[in-house]
Amino acid sequence: MLSFEYKHFLRHIFKDVIYNFFLSIKLELTKHVKGNEINPPTGYQLVFEDNFTSQLDTNNWGYGQPWGEFHPDYPHQRYDTDGSFSYTKDGKLNLEIRNDPKKFNQKNLPEYRKTDKLPQEFTIPTAIGMVHSKQSWRYGWFEATVKLPVGQSYWNAFWLAGVNTWPPEIDIFEAYTHFGPNYQAPTILRKYFLSANRRIRPNLHYGDVPGNKKHYVAFDVPVHKATERYVQYAVLWEKDKIEIYFDGKKVLRCTDPEILKYYNRENSQQQIILNHGQHYAYKYRSKLDESIMKIKSVKVFKKK
Repeated sequence: MLSFEYKHFLRHIFKDVIYNFFLSIKLELTKHVKGNEINPPTGYQLVFEDNFTSQLDTNNWGYGQPWGEFHPDYPHQRYDTDGSFSYTKDGKLNLEIRNDPKKFNQKNLPEYRKTDKLPQEFTIPTAIGMVHSKQSWRYGWFEATVKLPVGQSYWNAFWLAGVNTWPPEIDIFEAYTHFGPNYQAPTILRKYFLSANRRIRPNLHYGDVPGNKKHYVAFDVPVHKATERYVQYAVLWEKDKIEIYFDGKKVLRCTDPEILKYYNRENSQQQIILNHGQHYAYKYRSKLDESIMKIKSVKVFKKK
């Protein structure tokens, strides 16, 4: 006999997975997501906004990751630390990806950054633009308007990451160009089933520690001409649900209390991260496609 708690868990998993599956089919039948920007629910008020009309405000934004210039498990790219690859221009936040090799020696790193996973001396070939908000929030409506870059082997993202523990994490979108520079699906699928500009995906990561991180099922979303225009990507994070919207269309919903409990802890505040990026599985391409990911605005709303 299944316990009441297990039946309850299965019911919520089944409800959300089936809901998101049919949602993905509905979006695919329209051939693309293209709609109008939407506003947060009634009762929310603006608490943070940046339209990038002047130099990046370092009181609000930090460069790269707070914990270091690179990830020891993925030393194919390094994060901007001084604004060389993350800067404002013409009313946009520009995040670059660039061929810019830099040598590292572990003896010059702080103790917490030293690791046996890397040689004593090594070179990281790629530099990427990345910024994180210095403020963090628990619950709210978070949105950014983004134009994705054209190029191969990218992994661009707009996400929320825990500042006290990780996970939880909310990926409003992760965008992949494994199979084509416009975020396409594999050729045979693209030809017979899927529209172009497809490999853009919302994700949820949860769990107690990194070694126990779990991944919530997500579906790729067909976004219309995501490299030619600014698309609104948004998440509504409340105690009883997480909903993600692309171009005003709902593309993911989670109401499972067994997942949401990780997002409802008192120390579950999350900060905003925006980054260009190169996918680690394709780090050995002979030539990186340099480009710029552009962000027109970032807004945060909270319940009054």
